[in-house]
Parts: sequence; structure tokens; C-alpha cells
Amino acid sequence: MESLKLSSPDRRTGSSDNKLRQPSKVLIHVNIQNSSGPVQVVLPVENTVAELINAAVEIYSREKHRPFLASGDPSHYQLHYSSFNLESLDLEQRLVQLGSRNFFLCLKPHAN
Repeated sequence: MESLKLSSPDRRTGSSDNKLRQPSKVLIHVNIQNSSGPVQVVLPVENTVAELINAAVEIYSREKHRPFLASGDPSHYQLHYSSFNLESLDLEQRLVQLGSRNFFLCLKPHAN
């Protein structure tokens, strides 16, 4: 008996492929220090941590979240996996490499 290969055709090319495809964009939740809730950011997976910080600061300011940010300059912030993690993420690291979609944004220690 012949085994059936279950795969759906690729909508763009019409061919079927067994490889797992990466999403082109991801929804990321960024909790900002002293804020009551996360900011939701949609970015391409090729973007870097620095671009995520820029987007989160811009969205937080544009949506007029409270409390207001101590600084509107994204270079004054660092991104962590959680508020309990002391090591900040590398600014040049790609989002696809991070393995998480939930992060914590806080002021750099010398930016106070």
C-alpha cells in the first residue's frame, strides 16, 4: 500500500515543501519598566534588537502610555528576556534568533 504524503501546497509557488517556514513578521510583547502593561510590536523577523527597542519606545510614546518615559531616546534603553534577567540582549542580534516573543525594556544604569 502506498503511503500518502500530507502537505499543503505553497500558496506563493504552488509547490509543496516539508520545511517549516519562518513567519515574515512576528508579534512581540514588550513590558516597559514601571508600565502597567506591555506594548505590542509587529516587526519582520530579520530586524534587530535595536530596531525592536526603537519601535517599542516610539509606540509607547505615540500611544501616550503612562507613566511617561524618562527619555524618548531609544539608545538610553536596554532589552532583557525578563525583569529578573540581569544580562541585556545584544543590539545586533536578530529577532529570529531570540527564541522568545516577550521581553522587558528598562533604562540603562548610566542613563539615570
